[in-house]
Amino acid sequence: MNGGRRLPIGIKKIQGGKSFEITGSYSKEEVHAKNNPLLHMTTLILPVKIPKGEGGQCSVVLANKAPRILKLEKNENTNEIFYDCAGGHIDKEDLGESSLMADTLFDNIVYQNGAVRELGEEILIYGRPACSDNLIPFRLIEYGPADMPEGGVNYEISMVYLLVCGKVENVQRDLVIRDDCKSADGKVFTRNFALTEFTFDEFLEKYRNSPNLFLDGIGRIAKDLCDRGITSQDFLAEIVVKARTEAKKRRLRKKEATMKQLSERYTEIEKLTTESVLESIIKNAKDEGLRKVAAKRLRQLVAEREEEERTERYRYQSWCETVTELYGDGTGYYQT
Repeated sequence: MNGGRRLPIGIKKIQGGKSFEITGSYSKEEVHAKNNPLLHMTTLILPVKIPKGEGGQCSVVLANKAPRILKLEKNENTNEIFYDCAGGHIDKEDLGESSLMADTLFDNIVYQNGAVRELGEEILIYGRPACSDNLIPFRLIEYGPADMPEGGVNYEISMVYLLVCGKVENVQRDLVIRDDCKSADGKVFTRNFALTEFTFDEFLEKYRNSPNLFLDGIGRIAKDLCDRGITSQDFLAEIVVKARTEAKKRRLRKKEATMKQLSERYTEIEKLTTESVLESIIKNAKDEGLRKVAAKRLRQLVAEREEEERTERYRYQSWCETVTELYGDGTGYYQT
């Protein structure tokens, strides 16, 4: 979606194209300039359905965009439908604190941030934003420079994500792909597009026969699959492998996040100075590590308290001995 004033991220190739670095954030007009287009980052999200039984094919779900929505003047008098997928520019807000590293471009958190944002903006399942856990990074595709039908030039490196729609039965009822459009008077509104579901073979056959009906985003995905000679079984197998890999990564990230939270909690406990609070943690905490840290901290506090009490008793005893030494049994304490 447009999402207000998006600022696409420009990148440039270095080290002979083996590395990339960020050149800055620009307006859409700048990155798509006719005379000097800028290489930039985008995401493409293709919803897919997995077959239930053996021998079945995956299917893909495409948005139907009419010429009047796309403002393609040369096609204004036709009734043709153009196919597209979800996605958009990587925006300045997607950078966070991350840097763009060449050897992690495919897995880069910047692409992931952009994909999750676009997913939340453009795809609904059962009326709710689609779950980002179902996103699978699939391909990294460089595209352009190439003329855009609506004007300008496209030159980008796109990260293609597959959105596995596991529980979607009726695409027209359960799935929504939407985007911002402009009305004739220039007002921006959100439009839900009609959808078409193709089996994998139908999808590629449709592209081979009518590539002009596929917009550049979904078109480059279809072209990549055709160029690689990917079959429906290859496609399914790749999805399964990548889905398992992503599941492992999610578990690892969850474990790391949990460990970080525990570490922070351990640090907090180590600074506690109230014995009753520590006793409560020892009694009620579910995590054994927290209980151990609390018990250790409690022993430290008890030891410190006992040491302070011993020190205080020693001081009192020394004071008493000094008084006795000076004044005997104390009867002469008030004598001058």
